[in-house]
Amino acid sequence: SVYFTSLYGSDTGLSFATWMAIGVPVALITTLLAWIWLQVLFAADFKYYDHQRGSLSKQQN
Repeated sequence: SVYFTSLYGSDTGLSFATWMAIGVPVALITTLLAWIWLQVLFAADFKYYDHQRGSLSKQQN
């Protein structure tokens, strides 16, 4: 728009390549942190997984 161009000029210095250089590492780090968080939250459920029956069941001692 005309207002944006008058404030910042026509060249912002942000291209697709610079946007990807910023966005891809952030997305990878965020995905890794989310995967680690899900592992922490649900790791206890897999201790009770009955591989022969294919279901979750609490082991009764």
